[in-house]
Amino acid sequence: MSTTNSPVRKPLAVKYPFVTESGQDYSDIDAPLNDLCAQSGGYYLLGANNYWHGGIHITDEKFAHHKDKYPVRCMMDGEVIAYRLNQQYPTQSWQANPQLPAKNIRYSNGFCLVRHKYTSQANPEEGAWNGKTNQLTFYSLYMH
Repeated sequence: MSTTNSPVRKPLAVKYPFVTESGQDYSDIDAPLNDLCAQSGGYYLLGANNYWHGGIHITDEKFAHHKDKYPVRCMMDGEVIAYRLNQQYPTQSWQANPQLPAKNIRYSNGFCLVRHKYTSQANPEEGAWNGKTNQLTFYSLYMH
């Protein structure tokens, strides 16, 4: 068996964009999912209304520690390719209950789009694929 001089790559370092109350990374999949599902809505894959919801909400209900102490972070190293920050928040009239007057609520339409690039380790097996790598480009979107 021959060896290649390709650099040894670290495994894909993907982390949750949020941490525990003590600032530690989650160590398994169950704990963050339980925290997300304990909120009143906006958890991946379905929202509280049982409709498709392709993201998560990180709210004060379970993640108040992110407000001041531990900022939300990117899931892995990448490059910011687009963003929008609100200088003034847009407002929308909203009426939760027909018996009550409508309220003007403020919301954010800010976002940050990050491009991630991953290259696998070189294939060590003999044959046509020896030394070849796989490359993957994907994006993560952080909103509001």
